[in-house]
Amino acid sequence: MLVLVICSVVTTSAHALDDELSVRINPGGPRKFLAGRWAMAEATVSNPSDRQRTMLIVVSPPGTGGRQYARQITIPAKVMFQTQWPVKLVPGLEGNLDFQFQVYPDGNDDGIIRRRSGDTGLPTYNAIISDAGYGLTGVIHSADPEHIDPEQDLVNPDAPYDLLRTMTIAGRNSNMVVSISPSDLTGQPECLDVFDQIGISAADLSVHPEVLNSVRTWVQRGGHLMLFLDRTGIDLAEALIGDAARITSVGEASVNLLRLELDPSISHASSPQRVVERTFEEPVRYMRLVTTGMTPVWTVEGWTVAGKVRVGRGQIVISCISPQVFYEKDPNETTYPFRMISSSQELVDSMFRTDVGLRISGVDRDTLAEVQAAAEARVERELAAEARGETVESSGDEQKIQFSAGRWGMLEQQAASFVGYSIPSRWTAMLISVGFLIVLVVVGAILIRREAGEHLFWVLPSVAILVALPGIIVGLQSRNVAPRTVIRTELLHAVPGVNEVVSDGVAAIYNPDPSDLDVAATEGSVLLPDANPTFQDTHRLVWTGLSTSTWQNLSQPAGIQLIPLHQVRRVARPLTATATLDRDGIVGFLDASGVGGAQEPIFASSLPQQMSVDLTSDGQFRVASGNLLEKGIFNTGAMVSDDQVMRSKVMRHVLTPVVEGLPFPSVPSIFYWADPPDSLIQIGDADTVTRQSVLVVQPVAMIPPPLEEPVTIPPILLPYDVASSETGISGYTSTTKTWNSHRNAGTTRVAFAVPAFCQPFLADEGVIQLRIHAPARMVKILVGTGQDVTEVRSLQSPVGDHEIRLSADLLKGAAETGAVQFEVQVGDIANTEDSSLFGTATADQWFVEQLSLTLRGHRTTGR
Repeated sequence: MLVLVICSVVTTSAHALDDELSVRINPGGPRKFLAGRWAMAEATVSNPSDRQRTMLIVVSPPGTGGRQYARQITIPAKVMFQTQWPVKLVPGLEGNLDFQFQVYPDGNDDGIIRRRSGDTGLPTYNAIISDAGYGLTGVIHSADPEHIDPEQDLVNPDAPYDLLRTMTIAGRNSNMVVSISPSDLTGQPECLDVFDQIGISAADLSVHPEVLNSVRTWVQRGGHLMLFLDRTGIDLAEALIGDAARITSVGEASVNLLRLELDPSISHASSPQRVVERTFEEPVRYMRLVTTGMTPVWTVEGWTVAGKVRVGRGQIVISCISPQVFYEKDPNETTYPFRMISSSQELVDSMFRTDVGLRISGVDRDTLAEVQAAAEARVERELAAEARGETVESSGDEQKIQFSAGRWGMLEQQAASFVGYSIPSRWTAMLISVGFLIVLVVVGAILIRREAGEHLFWVLPSVAILVALPGIIVGLQSRNVAPRTVIRTELLHAVPGVNEVVSDGVAAIYNPDPSDLDVAATEGSVLLPDANPTFQDTHRLVWTGLSTSTWQNLSQPAGIQLIPLHQVRRVARPLTATATLDRDGIVGFLDASGVGGAQEPIFASSLPQQMSVDLTSDGQFRVASGNLLEKGIFNTGAMVSDDQVMRSKVMRHVLTPVVEGLPFPSVPSIFYWADPPDSLIQIGDADTVTRQSVLVVQPVAMIPPPLEEPVTIPPILLPYDVASSETGISGYTSTTKTWNSHRNAGTTRVAFAVPAFCQPFLADEGVIQLRIHAPARMVKILVGTGQDVTEVRSLQSPVGDHEIRLSADLLKGAAETGAVQFEVQVGDIANTEDSSLFGTATADQWFVEQLSLTLRGHRTTGR
């Protein structure tokens, strides 16, 4: 359980170390912490002497056993300054707890305990800890009045804070928003780890480049950021977004009466009111932007005033209008005076609906026991539900536990497959066998020629022993203990136009014997084993600079240990991919030179399946319309290596969505494996065997095809979502990209969305590939482009694949609606004799296994 930590500084005098140095230790950063996440410690150091001094400051958080976090600094003569460094808190803390600290004035641990005057124990600062089940919401504001635009005060200078607070109430049922000054933050992204959502209204953030880098890394790791461009200006957005989207300002406007319109792509079911009119006594200012790559949410007079952009695992929500247009006075005011305007669910979800679990790093080993208990409980629920004629779906928490623990065990299995003794090759065995035969034939021929065949009784075993000697020697050499082995598996979310990208994952470390592990990291990277409260041996993570660290006395037991790693890779060239459509499908260019090239690429979207990619050595690639892979299959070759098998398991877990998350990936992307030449975390010594696999998720910038040119839109660019369902039955769940099985008859409609870069699209023909399991039932398939759909196929007791061709007349409305509707109507069981042929386990259930659509046509000039 995550818990909220609100730090209060203990009133103390400066801690005098000797006649020259003094230091004061306090909580740092935003001074709001969550247990289980990173916190910041702050030290104010004074060196009034005439000589340079080195100091080691060590902080011991509560409940971490022997775990310590230290900062080693060199203080010039006659200088006073502040420094901060990250400290990781453990989950489950509660109460007013102490953080112990020690200071070593010579820069090394000399074993001397230094106390302040009057103290009987180690010096401490304290923190008040309370429960919270999620990260905080914060707003970074301008602390310097000189950087505040006077025009921002026209209506409401507190509007960004009020909007974020109102959104937090709607999204989290909490009204707590933390105000942050850029001066509170550092260049270490851990200082933002307590936040899940952040808004930025600070126009002066650009003068804090180190904080800007922290925000960029925090977003790439999954943070949700809201930029108030009417306050910050457009340059800040360009610095954070890179080439993931292009934003150009073409002017401004101020109005008292405005008409907010929801983008047509937003679901009508969640936002039935498409237009909201607002009137203000004072003029409301908004920027007129021309954008590419940004998904619109709200528009005014055709101009996007609120939109969103995916950046790594996170998301940036952009507002270019005065924030108060998105909230209003609450007539039923109870504890808070504001509420969101109608149909704001998409805007709220853009900030508070997260991609839970999109990481390779998993959970601690105790979770495996939770999975076993959850599995036993599920079996009991299924038996009870079967007796009632119902089905049981896993709860969100249950699926998250199974997902994380399964991935954890998979990585351990991967590491174990690469760890072992030196095994002689097959050629060694072949040479020994062939050599024995050759020597035996030669010696036998000589003895027969000399008519001395009676000597074979002692020559034969002698030859066998002689030939076997090389094998015995090789075998004895292979019995040496397997060396320390490190298997690194990382997930890198590429951001177009950005050279510094997050590459987090897991290091599986095999130790032949218990020993201390040497770890050194640069560029803000860190290897962080789980803290064990029962392990009292002192071990510490020492920050030797703002972005460099080493572990001291990190004792590891024998066997395989899985340790999360967090790092930011600096690539020589930004990773980019661009593509368009032609007559056969997708054609484009992939630049993966920054990570040493691409291996085993696949094309993925929010469709449950993926497509294989034909990639040439110069980066040109093609995705033909027939390249659709079976679900869970990521290789096209007839033979696969052990590496490919393990990589497929990693890919399957990464592409397995978690309930209540967003479909992943939410934008068309190429997934490929890479082996970057550099490593930012050095684990072990020169004799350590190291292997690494980096899975890169590369968003693809889709370029509109030429007008009137015939093109094919392959299935991967035509994902679908639920449009409606009758009788309360939803056959498809978009967040998990899975079709559900049901016993009762029902109707489900999904909508295939024509990609925006290809609209308006006039279809000449379409092909639906359907794999359905509905024995002993009548199934009707209906297709259309609007609310009215036409029956195109009737299937009696369908089990297997079906191809349904669609005519141009049936699809012509897609140029106007931008979507193709697919409806499946499944009747009740009609013939129990037919159903019995398929067994009792599946006979009375129906479900869709696979569904895809291919369109052929051309992009037109108008609707």
